[in-house]
Amino acid sequence: ALLLAGCASTIEPSRDSVTTESADFTVEARPGTRPAAVEGYVYNKRPWRATHVLLRVEALDAAGAVLASGIRPLNREIPLSDRVYFEVPAPVAAPAYRVTVEYLFWRDKSGV
Repeated sequence: ALLLAGCASTIEPSRDSVTTESADFTVEARPGTRPAAVEGYVYNKRPWRATHVLLRVEALDAAGAVLASGIRPLNREIPLSDRVYFEVPAPVAAPAYRVTVEYLFWRDKSGV
């Protein structure tokens, strides 16, 4: 298994939704329907399963500055070349959130 700690660029398509792109993942995040929650999708761009995924959640103010940050487990695998939905607690309530993949293990198709 390979280990990854990624860096990413940010694209902001709307005021409350933030999309983060990296070579391995696209993460779409928006404020959740519940207070102080973040929801969205993590898209796996690789032909391997991502396991033991940790997400970095950054609460952003209206200007895009980071108010607080926290690490949240995804608690599921991301299938190869697929996506998964997430809803995790936010570090603090904020107008927008940026979510990136902080850590993971890659697994091949057979599960080895």
